[in-house]
Amino acid sequence: MKNTRASGEKNNGTALSEKDCYRLFAKHGTPPHVIRHCVAVSRTAHNIASELIGAGLKLDAELIRRAGLLHDLARAEKNHAERAAEIVGRYDPAAADVIRVHMNHDISPTIKDLGESDIVSLADRSVLEDKYVGYEKRMGVIIARFADNPEAVKHLKAKLRETSEMISAIELFTGKAMADIAAGGPSAKNGGAVDIAKLLSRVTKPGRYIGGEVNSASMGGTPPDTRLTFCFPDLYEIGMSYTGLQIIYGLLNSLDGVFCERAFAPADDMEQLMRAESVPLFTLETHAPVRGADIVAFTLQYELSYTNILNMLDLAGIPITSAERMAAADMPFVCAGGSCACNPEPLAEVFDFMVVGDGEEILPEICRAHREWKRGGAPRSEFLKALAGMDGIYVPSFYSENYSVNGAFTHHEKSAGELPDRVKKLTVSDLGASYYPLAPIVPIVESAHERAVCEISRGCGRGCRFCQAGYIYRPVRKRALENITGIIEAQLDATGYDEVSLLSLSAGDHPDIEPLVAGLMDGLAQKDVALSLPSLRLDSISQDVLTRIASYKKSSLTFAPEAGTQRLRDVIRKNITEKDILSGVEKAISIGWNRVKLYFMIGLPTETREDLDGIAELAASIMALARSLQEKGRRNFGLTVSVSNFVPKPHTPFQWARGDSEETLREKMYYLKDKLRGVKGVGAKFHDTRVSAVEMMLSKGDRRTFAAIRRAWELGCRFDSWREHFDYALWTQAFEESGIPIGTDWYTDTEAPLPWDIVDTGTDRGLILGEYRKALDGAEMSEAMEAPKGGATA
Repeated sequence: MKNTRASGEKNNGTALSEKDCYRLFAKHGTPPHVIRHCVAVSRTAHNIASELIGAGLKLDAELIRRAGLLHDLARAEKNHAERAAEIVGRYDPAAADVIRVHMNHDISPTIKDLGESDIVSLADRSVLEDKYVGYEKRMGVIIARFADNPEAVKHLKAKLRETSEMISAIELFTGKAMADIAAGGPSAKNGGAVDIAKLLSRVTKPGRYIGGEVNSASMGGTPPDTRLTFCFPDLYEIGMSYTGLQIIYGLLNSLDGVFCERAFAPADDMEQLMRAESVPLFTLETHAPVRGADIVAFTLQYELSYTNILNMLDLAGIPITSAERMAAADMPFVCAGGSCACNPEPLAEVFDFMVVGDGEEILPEICRAHREWKRGGAPRSEFLKALAGMDGIYVPSFYSENYSVNGAFTHHEKSAGELPDRVKKLTVSDLGASYYPLAPIVPIVESAHERAVCEISRGCGRGCRFCQAGYIYRPVRKRALENITGIIEAQLDATGYDEVSLLSLSAGDHPDIEPLVAGLMDGLAQKDVALSLPSLRLDSISQDVLTRIASYKKSSLTFAPEAGTQRLRDVIRKNITEKDILSGVEKAISIGWNRVKLYFMIGLPTETREDLDGIAELAASIMALARSLQEKGRRNFGLTVSVSNFVPKPHTPFQWARGDSEETLREKMYYLKDKLRGVKGVGAKFHDTRVSAVEMMLSKGDRRTFAAIRRAWELGCRFDSWREHFDYALWTQAFEESGIPIGTDWYTDTEAPLPWDIVDTGTDRGLILGEYRKALDGAEMSEAMEAPKGGATA
């Protein structure tokens, strides 16, 4: 078979995209372990081709990439190379030509005659299962299989010699070792790819760790100026459901000279093996050690992920604190962003810098500053000084927390006069003009939410006094209708999802929600694609919108009254009445919905026993309404009451509130459970009160909280937001040893400075304090905060 060359050859078919390749895998039932091998061969071949192209050869790197990816498409079938070529040839004849000869191809004897088939064959002869091992080990395994067949052994040894000669020629031609070339660049810093093949067969859900998903990025042949690893401190399937990851990953990989990879917290079984086998935390894209990145970036989405952050750094071999890393020239910068960065102090000792607010516009500037710093060879501190002058960047080591003799926080002290007194939150003013992923990564392992997602607005104008998101994401910004529909169409084409979600703090508040839903449903129903609106308010969603959604696929509707009485809803500024609630449920039932979930909180400021009774009474009213509306023989209506515990959050009017103790929350929970048991047809779910007690300590913590977080991690705390992993006894021990026992009142004095005031969210403190005082002025305080007694059963 003629060796395919890039020069002068034309592909008479349409070149297959990476998405098309994975569809062929699915259509022809290619086993997962074979797909992983194909991914490794494709990556290795593409890296070799890129290096040779850079050295002056003419090769089609993309042809090599897709031919390598599909070379073993039909490995389970007889004459699998010919069979794979037959399948691929219907769509991509050039790739088929390479695939057809990859098994017994005679590699060209000289560098100048190397073609695409040569490169794919070299890569296949150097990759064992899903990792590059070098041609000697790979070919040695194959030769051993044919030990009883002298003719086969003779043929294979000839292939081994020609492979050895060509690899030596390539190394001489490029001046690089083949191991470095295959890994995508010099490996001196990161030690090359991590060997994870020996671990995958011994863990549950190995797909969490292999990478190579549809729409994921590859580094290519030119080493980037800035190599960044985005770390999500939870399992793969949780992190891959986070839209912010998709935005940041896609944005960074769209920048010249930047390569962004991903890393997730390994599950317990994988962590134990990694520690036993001395395998460091690695990236999904290249399986390179995370420690080899230039910047390691964490997202702070919830406080109970903090111990996972410390654990991931430890697994990566990266010192946990910024001070420990400062003296090491080969250490990456460690940074963070996300909603919890609005109180950066509990983890201030960990991070070199933190991004406060929307990151889309500042990330390119950070990468630019890093490139300039890297080229200049200045000390680490110089890069941090450059960042500290930018809006939205907090460098904790340049500030110190000061306390009075009685231990109260007094102020931040700057190490240099040119630093800002407060770090101004970043805000993207125009969502339509900012980056948004049109081809998000499609997870290999089933994730928490598998659907196309479009953020239709950011921020919320409702002003609920307990809601942190409603304050830190101000002002409200809405995406234009045509921008939304364009994003959804592109994502569906790029992913093959069968569900679309409109992301917003309150989807019904979008001014174009009705024409948007109407237009989407007309097209989605034809494609058998469902539409979900995960954040509905009863007073902002019309019957027409509900009818259109229900006309195709019905899932449960979720509403959030938050409190059981009008008095308490007024206190928390939840502008919704019982009439609104019943009217909304009636609309849903009349259309055909038969499952509704209501969200409530207990432990809210000024809460009384009557407020708890009101939750049960409202549930009873809804069930009575449902029974009156149900037609004979129709399936029963189901109502779930989901109850969480109020946790005071920084930058909200209730930031000064004293949260209920764990004991008080538990008594209220038992009381409400008893009340709800008396309402037929209602299911109830309650959040763990012990988890909330720890969350209260972390949410409003200062820098002294870090000692407790670190101690909890040392004691073995991991995945604390997972019920089966959370250990209240260990957290209690950690806080007691740090000198701030769980239940300590944090920052309830409205006149005192607050440690998170270092962050300027753009909302005036006087406005927030005024909202808090309005809440208290309108409440009956005589029974407020009292735990109900009696009637509590486990």
